[in-house]
This record gives sequence, structure tokens and C-alpha cells, in this order.
Amino acid sequence: MIGEAIRANIAEKYGLDQEDVQELYEAAQDSFTEGIRELEGAVTSSDTGQIKRGAHTFKGTLANMGLDDLAAVALTMEQAAAAEDMETVRQTLSRLRNELRPLLLN
Repeated sequence: MIGEAIRANIAEKYGLDQEDVQELYEAAQDSFTEGIRELEGAVTSSDTGQIKRGAHTFKGTLANMGLDDLAAVALTMEQAAAAEDMETVRQTLSRLRNELRPLLLN
């Protein structure tokens, strides 16, 4: 499960105890949820500048949590936004949303 993979990465990467791991995991959930919402808003308004900035930030958050495959998807979104390729932007957003769904807060 993606949540367990993130917790294991946090514990290994940062050498934290379980309480601190949980705290950082919950902060990551907040960041993922906020990031997806911001990207959805930018995509709705076709704001490629905002999409590019948001995807770049999201890419770093994903990488810091050990989700390198999803960080690569965010990079693709960032590059697509720079090229004003909204179809690829929408596809990558859908993939990110689907892959992160178990972690997103309501």
C-alpha cells in the first residue's frame, strides 16, 4: 500500500521514530490533498503558468516522500504545461489523482 511505502521511506530516510513518522506522513497527506486541489483549479482555468509552478512543487513533495515514479509524472505535467499541452496535463493530473486517492483527505 502506498501509505506504508511512504511511512517506511520517511523512517529510513530521516531516521525518525514512529510518532514523528506519523506526523510527517499526515503533513504529506495535507500537501498531497492541497497540491491536487490547486492543480485541479489551475487546469480548470487552463492557467499553464500556475500548472507549471504547481507541478514543480508537487514533484518535489512526491520525491521527498520516496514516490519517484509519481514525481516523474509531475515532471511530465510540468513540461506539458510549459509546452501548453493541456491534453497531457489532464492525463497526468488524472494519473496523479488516481494513484494518490488512498492518501487524499476529503
